[in-house]
Parts: sequence; C-alpha cells; structure tokens
Amino acid sequence: MDNYDEFKINVDIASGAEGTLTEQWKVWADSYEAAAKRVEQRKNELYEALLDDEFVIGITDAFAGLIGSIGKAAEAMGGLGPIILTVIGLFANRLIPIVSNAATHFVQNWRIMSGAAQEESLRTKEAMR
Repeated sequence: MDNYDEFKINVDIASGAEGTLTEQWKVWADSYEAAAKRVEQRKNELYEALLDDEFVIGITDAFAGLIGSIGKAAEAMGGLGPIILTVIGLFANRLIPIVSNAATHFVQNWRIMSGAAQEESLRTKEAMR
C-alpha cells in the first residue's frame, strides 16, 4: 500500500464527515420544516389511496350513465313538458290545495294593499243602512 497515509487521512475525514452529516440530518429531521413535509407527504399518500384513477373513472362513468338514462327517459316521454305534467300529476293531491290557498291569500293581500277591500267594506256598510 503505497498511499496508505493518504488513505488513512481520507478515512478519517470521511468518518468525521459522516458524523457531521448524521448530526445535521438529525437536527433537520426534528425541525418544523421536516414535520410539515412529513404531513404533506402523508396527505398526498392518502389522496392517492382514496382517489385513485379507477375510482374517479368509475364515479364519472356511473354519473354519465345516470345522465344518459335520464335523457333517454325524457326522450321517451316526449321532452320536458310531459315530464313536468307527470310530476304535477303525481303530486296533484298535495299540490292543488297549496296552490289554491296561495292564490287566495295573494288576492286577499292584494285587495288589502290596494284599498279595494276597504272600499268594499264601506259599500257593504252603506248598503246595510
């Protein structure tokens, strides 16, 4: 070993450097920056596990199939008009009384706000005299 002295110097430098590097690594690993990076890495791993391509593609395909089925049903029924009439027909027994009461209240409130109800009340009083 012709260069044993140089080899020994390099080994000593390397072992000293390894200790320094290990010490620096420990300091960084305990820092806030390292903790934040670990949290971000775990978050990314979770997203990748939950939202893999197959899952997203499956959900998208199911949604496209649902929209296609709704479109075919609407087309088979003749468009939006018949669909609305069908929905109204299904809920007519509950919808008609609600609409009727709303219309009656609207007319009564309109007459009160316009003064027509007060005029009619005065005419009725006059007619009774």
